Amino acid sequence: MPAEPLSFSEGDQLRSWLSRTPPQIPPKWLYDQRGSELYEHITRLPEYYPTRTERGILTEHAAAIADLTQAKTVIELGAGSPEKSSILLRELGMRDSGHEFIPVDISTTYLEHIESSMAKTLPHVTVRPIQADFADRMPFTQGEPARLVLFLGGTLGNLDRLERAEFLARVCAAIEPGDFFLLGVDLIKSRDRLIAAYYDRSGVTEKFIRNIVNVARKRWGATVFDEHFDYHASWVDEESRVEMSLVANQPTVMTIPSLDTTLSFGVGDRVLVETSHKFTRESITQEVLGSSLSVARAFSDVKEDFLVMLFTKE
Repeated sequence: MPAEPLSFSEGDQLRSWLSRTPPQIPPKWLYDQRGSELYEHITRLPEYYPTRTERGILTEHAAAIADLTQAKTVIELGAGSPEKSSILLRELGMRDSGHEFIPVDISTTYLEHIESSMAKTLPHVTVRPIQADFADRMPFTQGEPARLVLFLGGTLGNLDRLERAEFLARVCAAIEPGDFFLLGVDLIKSRDRLIAAYYDRSGVTEKFIRNIVNVARKRWGATVFDEHFDYHASWVDEESRVEMSLVANQPTVMTIPSLDTTLSFGVGDRVLVETSHKFTRESITQEVLGSSLSVARAFSDVKEDFLVMLFTKE
């Protein structure tokens, strides 16, 4: 049985996603304590270029971002590790600015790590963590202007096009003129490099995706057999995204009594566990401009593997 009952909204969302074709998992369920630990391991893998590339961009251009924003409050959505946000906070702090950090994340593991890490490395920064799903709660009423909202790590790519449009519209509606929005996205590149990033030789990404079976058992009260599924990652060109799935290797059934839901799988049927959309500079610019934010600056690495864009609301 679940460790604690699913809330009405959680159950409703989960039931809706599982009714898709193929069934899909809401991204937030990947980040229990074990999932958060595995994801941190993924970011350090040699095959997984996005984290180190984005970190390098931020390190190189932190001074320019600080000059442009003069932020006094930094809010990070889907905060995860404090490593990248700390780069900006240090630069802002050097200019006697940016003394408040509001990390928002679904994972208590990440938030506790952020608090302990900041206390040691940036003790002058006031940290006010908020445990929440950024898709449900945006604490933009908090903090002293000018505020800098971070959405890094390519997390936008976990949303489909409609979800991205809705998310960006909420960001635009919530921030005030003079605030800034810093977005990091992964750029389209060769299929081989993209697939290699999600098929690491040590199998950590597979463990991360397979961990959803443990979440299903513990949190949803599901009956599901891990050995009945194989891990598969593929590039879908028409969607410009990598899809990570669990594919049935034999006929099997997944039951979730708490949701009154039963899913039947034949050989080759799958559960879509995570997606990672990739962008061109032009495509992401058009998507964000559609939400009425304005481009202030764009920063990339030499290889054009990853893009960090700064937007403002005028």
